[in-house]
Amino acid sequence: MERIIKTFLLLIFIVSCKNNEFFSPVIDDTCNVVSINTNNDSAYFNCITDITFIPLEVNEKSIYLNNPVMLNPNDSTIVLIDKSNGMMLGYVNCKNRFGRRYIGRGRGELIEFGNAFVYNDLIGIYDCSTARCLYYNTDGDYVKQIVLEDRYCDEFYQKSNDYSVGFSLSREFGNGDYFCNVYNNTSGKIIHSELFLSRLHSEIVSHPYPVSTHNGKISFYIPYGYVIFEMDSTCNDVFQKYYLDFNDKLEKSLVKNKLNSSNLFAEVLSSGASGNLTDFYETNRYYSFSTIYERTRYKVLIDKKQNQSYAFDTSHGRKKNDLFINQLFMTIRPIGSCNNDVYMYCDYKSFCSIEDNCSMASDSLKDSLIKQIQKYREEYTLDDATKLFFKISFLEF
Repeated sequence: MERIIKTFLLLIFIVSCKNNEFFSPVIDDTCNVVSINTNNDSAYFNCITDITFIPLEVNEKSIYLNNPVMLNPNDSTIVLIDKSNGMMLGYVNCKNRFGRRYIGRGRGELIEFGNAFVYNDLIGIYDCSTARCLYYNTDGDYVKQIVLEDRYCDEFYQKSNDYSVGFSLSREFGNGDYFCNVYNNTSGKIIHSELFLSRLHSEIVSHPYPVSTHNGKISFYIPYGYVIFEMDSTCNDVFQKYYLDFNDKLEKSLVKNKLNSSNLFAEVLSSGASGNLTDFYETNRYYSFSTIYERTRYKVLIDKKQNQSYAFDTSHGRKKNDLFINQLFMTIRPIGSCNNDVYMYCDYKSFCSIEDNCSMASDSLKDSLIKQIQKYREEYTLDDATKLFFKISFLEF
């Protein structure tokens, strides 16, 4: 009996130690190390080849676009899914093709938005409340669903006809151990898991996670782990692609000292440490994301061809006399990517403020966008909250 008690206590000690370890992967020889360079805004903008306005039709359903994500099932189709109020709008050649509510308890409806993606021209929306992924065609019609038997998933992405990938840290749903789980689409069961995260590290990771799908690949980043990972085509393994070398990385001792804090995530953010990424997207050549670096917010590009980084300091767009492009990129927010483009948006009121600030400046980009939006004003009635959408095209390989 004494031996059993000692063994039990030893197991508790091992689990306790494991749950207080900080995720810090050993960097592979094949992983590219990229230093985060914040010295030159122009290097960021030199990666952009074009900025165009997308004149999506405005109608009575447009008022429901408060917090959208954008998907591109094909070259002529855009689907906007609002994460806040359950509206999905589809456009073909910028004209509204359908609008439907996807939140509810009926057939083809879900309870809580987790994430959205495109697979084989279908729109997948994952319900993180019921562990189901519902699929719709480009007319907005419900087609099918995948039901997960193992409910360890906050976000879900279909990778192939047979397998999908889920990401989770939720206490109520998750196993609390592995960030990345591979599912069998037929059974809905987890077939293997990758990347153990202790309870300590999971306290400083927030949803939505930095995950991007691009040309059949899934890339993701664990906040404060400093590595961009990629899932292989068979879902059998994950690979380290880039190690992001920030100067002011998070001190592990800070997290351990604040472990009993009621809001450890807020404590970490207030420390000024770099390593949390948001608005994470991928193009053919770049990873694009936003981050706080040395207590300043940057929009950052990781060049996969040159293994370099380029960053725009958003504080350089806050003053009325700042350059038009600086004010624009301080304001617009990424909501999707496809091929070589990242899609961003802002509300009409914010754009008008930039337009007024730069009214006397000579700027070809400003003149081009204002001309496009003036035509849009003539066609549709816009109010302050109307969303304006932009396509940002980047350099190819």
